Amino acid sequence: MSFFFGRSGSPPENPAISVICPNKNHRKFIEDTILSVLCQDFDDFEFIISDGGSTDGCREYIESFPFIKLVGPDATWDEGVMNALAVAKGRYIMVTTSTDGYLSRDWFRQASAALDNDADISLVYGACSIMSEDGTLGNVCFPPNFHAMPQKDEWALKWIFENKASHVYLPELNYCVRADVFRSCLEPSSGFPESLQMNVVSRFNLEFVLRGYMPFYLPVLANFGRSHKNQRLGTAPIIEETVAYAAALERFRREMLTEKRPYLLRNGAGKIVKELHFSE
Repeated sequence: MSFFFGRSGSPPENPAISVICPNKNHRKFIEDTILSVLCQDFDDFEFIISDGGSTDGCREYIESFPFIKLVGPDATWDEGVMNALAVAKGRYIMVTTSTDGYLSRDWFRQASAALDNDADISLVYGACSIMSEDGTLGNVCFPPNFHAMPQKDEWALKWIFENKASHVYLPELNYCVRADVFRSCLEPSSGFPESLQMNVVSRFNLEFVLRGYMPFYLPVLANFGRSHKNQRLGTAPIIEETVAYAAALERFRREMLTEKRPYLLRNGAGKIVKELHFSE
């Protein structure tokens, strides 16, 4: 089975990328997810799946791949991400789920190369598409302009100010982020307790913006997100998190304008490289 998927044996000891994937009872979809990861035209990565106590044969199926590191069980989706992150060795982190997957076989190579070659950026992301439950691929759903997105410091200007802080989005199912930045951004800022109300993905997005890290967009259709029954999108907790997220960003924006607080931009090592000043 592992040979069919293009991987056998163990992952590298010190990989460039750690791909982490929470899962529970998604045997119907997880084969597509695993295939999309293991068929990457790139060898320098590890694949960690955290299982939440599946009872549908998922765990046994995952165990048939010696390349995959299986951890768990975990009680929640967030705990699954954190359990996988705790054993991740890569200098870059990527996150997927067992219902989603990657579309470009060259995505890992392109994303890691961009981070290797530009010390200013902390995260690389691409475009994404929706897939139906039966596997039908839809149109590109993000970004709104496939060929042109604001880069680095321009990203902060566009998203925080032009869009009134409500649409800051980094597609968690395809981004590749420096591991140190990812881990540090999961620690809530003392001045923004709203992040404690959010799951790890929303918390990371918020802290990434607040701390002034810079992303870089590659015009590549990198991943699909599958629409399916019992998905978290649109549930009450997610809606509450979205409201808290938008409120925190709006407060941050207002404080910069009214208190004339500079927006500090950081490079991939966390060093402040630029100050942006704003006024109403």
